[in-house]
Amino acid sequence: YSNKILDETELQKRFAKNRNLILTASPYMDQLINFVKGSNFFALLNDSDGCILNAIGDEQILSEAFAIKMIPGAFMDEENIGTNAMSMVLSYKKPVQLSGKHHFIKAYHKWTCSAAPIFNSKNEVIGVLNLSGYTDNVHPHTLGMVVAASNAIEEMIKVKEYNKLQNISNKHINNIFKSIPVAIITSDINGKIKVCNKKAIDLLGNQINQVKIAYMKDIINDWEKVRNEMYLGNNISQKISIHALKNKVTCNFIANPIYNSEDNEIEIVYVFEELKKVKRDRKSTRLNSSH
Repeated sequence: YSNKILDETELQKRFAKNRNLILTASPYMDQLINFVKGSNFFALLNDSDGCILNAIGDEQILSEAFAIKMIPGAFMDEENIGTNAMSMVLSYKKPVQLSGKHHFIKAYHKWTCSAAPIFNSKNEVIGVLNLSGYTDNVHPHTLGMVVAASNAIEEMIKVKEYNKLQNISNKHINNIFKSIPVAIITSDINGKIKVCNKKAIDLLGNQINQVKIAYMKDIINDWEKVRNEMYLGNNISQKISIHALKNKVTCNFIANPIYNSEDNEIEIVYVFEELKKVKRDRKSTRLNSSH
């Protein structure tokens, strides 16, 4: 038996810590076992310390493994159970296939174990995938299957990490976009409004609240001229009057075309900065009129 087996409380903490690894690896472990179903194999997932996180496989051989405490919570590192494929992977960070008497534990001598490391995007070992079966049933290609599965798990983990970072980045950009002190709107090339920030809503009111049906032609009088310039790839920077709420508002206006590679189309970004009317100081006016 392993010298270290976690109790239920500690095991649940270990599961929580490695939740992403467990969930990501699970479908690939299922697929691996389905390839060899009926041939008496079982698969193990270990964390970076060698702790077993998941165990699945054919009932007969899995029962044998459980009987000698190869169960979730048991540590398969060199220190706690001696030489085995998983401990060697943790030591050398390379795929290993180990058979029979090369195992330290006598009960493992009837098995061949094929194991491969699982790396994260920083090239750190975060887990080990292992496939064990009776020595007579194992082929050298078994290790190749395990390596392919571990590589697939690595790629999926990288995708999840990227998506998480992208989501954080998008939220950060969105917060900045909302807090910019000028009105910003984007539309497609036909002027249908797609996105606007809070300042644009404050400036344009009810018209912009109906984003799904609002078009830039309802805001800008000479919209066709703007669209033509965008088609030509030109930028616009000028003073214009726009329809805001019930009144016309004079703004500094900037429009730039951008190419959306995902949708293969041109979009337009508009910036409106309202020009405040200068209020004359009544007190100074009275003083001036008295002279």
